[in-house]
Amino acid sequence: MTPPFKSIDASNDGAPPHPGEILREDLLPHFKVTGEELARHIGIPFGTLNTVLTEKAPVTPSLANRLGASLGQGSSYWLALQLQYDLWHGSLNSSQQAR
Repeated sequence: MTPPFKSIDASNDGAPPHPGEILREDLLPHFKVTGEELARHIGIPFGTLNTVLTEKAPVTPSLANRLGASLGQGSSYWLALQLQYDLWHGSLNSSQQAR
């Protein structure tokens, strides 16, 4: 099932969205839940989820499994979002260091 949310497309500046942005801006409002409620539902501390929601931490494989099972996209959706985000930022950093 493909959710009616942002895909892995890049934003206007070319940067793909952080998975936390998609979760915060699209999925939580769609499911009408708060971050606290989702954290409780998937069995993690809110602080852990909040670091992802505020784009300060990546989606780990463990969190991807929990989100995928709970929200219906599967873990591969979350891991693909994180990978694309990491690759884009990694290549940006590499090109800046090469200058």
